[in-house]
Amino acid sequence: MSWYLLTLDAANRIIRPNCWVVFPDEFPLTGSPQTFSGPHDARAWLTAEHTNLVTAIVHASEHGPAPFAWHLAHALRGNFYPHRLDGGALAASQAGLRAAEAHDHPLGRGMRHISLGFAAWDLGDLNAALEELNSAKIQFERIGYQRGLAAAWNDSAEACTRSGRIREAFPHASAALTFHTDYAPSRVVHHANLAEILRIQGDYSASRQHAEEALGLAAQNGTPQTEAVAKLEAGLTHLAMGEMETAETLLSQGRAAAELVGSQNNLYDAMSAMTVLSVRAGRVADALYWIEPLHDLLDLGVPGFAPEDLAEAAIVETYLAANRLDRALDFGAAALARRVAAGHGLTVMRLRVALGRVHAAAGDPTTARLLWEAALPHTIEESLPERTDVEGLPATLEHCA
Repeated sequence: MSWYLLTLDAANRIIRPNCWVVFPDEFPLTGSPQTFSGPHDARAWLTAEHTNLVTAIVHASEHGPAPFAWHLAHALRGNFYPHRLDGGALAASQAGLRAAEAHDHPLGRGMRHISLGFAAWDLGDLNAALEELNSAKIQFERIGYQRGLAAAWNDSAEACTRSGRIREAFPHASAALTFHTDYAPSRVVHHANLAEILRIQGDYSASRQHAEEALGLAAQNGTPQTEAVAKLEAGLTHLAMGEMETAETLLSQGRAAAELVGSQNNLYDAMSAMTVLSVRAGRVADALYWIEPLHDLLDLGVPGFAPEDLAEAAIVETYLAANRLDRALDFGAAALARRVAAGHGLTVMRLRVALGRVHAAAGDPTTARLLWEAALPHTIEESLPERTDVEGLPATLEHCA
C-alpha cells in the first residue's frame, strides 16, 4: 500500500497537482513510486489501477492498516469522476470515512468529507455537497489544518458557483485565500475561482487582479494543469473586458496546456472558452469547429473543471449565429431541461436568454418573451450585469415588429 500511495502522489503531481497527497504520520512509507513519462502515462496508470485502488481502500478500512483507507481515498479523489457511475468513488470515500470515524481521526474524517462532497457534486446533489464540505471544515478546524480548510472553503465556493448562487460563492472563495498555505497549485485554483466569481459579478478590475495572481503562481509551479486553469480564466476575464487580442492569446495558450495534460475536464473548459471567443468575434466557422468535440464530451457526461459552465449556452449561440435555428432549438431545449433538473441557476439563466433569442429569430416572440421573463429574476437576485441586457430584450421584439 505504501507503493500505491507514493505512486498516486507521483501521478497527481503531473496531471492534477492541486489534489495533493497527505502522507501518514502514523508510520513511514517504504519503497519507491512508479515513474511516469508524462500526463498521458500517469492518466493511463490511474485508469488501469482504479479498481485495484478502490479494493485496497476497502480492504484497509476493514482489515487495516486503517490510515491507508483515508489517505489512499484522499489521494485518489481527483480520479473519481470518470468512475462515478460504477460506485467505486462512493465506495472508496465511504470506506475511508468509516475507518477515520472509527479512530476519530480529524484529518482523515475531513479528507473523506471532501471526497464525499465531490461524489455528491458529481451525482448532481449540490446541497449535499455543501453539507459534506461544511463537515470537512469542522474536522480540519479541530486540528488547525490550514490546507484542508482552504480547500474546503474553495470547494464550497465552487459548489455555490455551479448552482448559480454567486453572491454566496464570493465569501467562500475569499475565505479560502485567508488560510496560510504555500502550496502553489491550490492557490492557483483559489485565485482563478475568485477571478471567475468577480468576472461573473461584473467586477472586471478585481477579477483581473486575481487572474494575474493565478498566472504568476502557475508560472512558478510549472505544471500544465495549473497553467490551463490560470490561462483560461485570465483569457475569459480579458474577453469580458473586450480585450479580444489578449484574450485569444491567453485562451489559445490555455487550450494548449489542457491538451498537454490530457484531462477531459480541462479540455471541456478550453473548448467552451474558444467557442465563446469565436462567437463574440463573429467567427462562426471557428465556433462550429469547436462545438463538435464539445458535443462529444457532453454526450459522455464530462463536466468542466471550472465551476462556471459555458458550453451549452455557447453551442446555442453558435447555432443561432450560423442560422441553424432548428438545431439551436432542439439542443437548447434539451440542455435547459437538464440544467433546470440539476439546479444550475447561472447556466439556466444563460440558456433561457440564448434560447429566447433563437425563438425571436424563428418568429416566435411569445416564447422568447416568456424565456426572458423567466431568466430575469436570477439576474436580479444575484446582482448580475446581464440584468440590463435581459430587461431590454423585450423591446427588441417591439422593434422587430
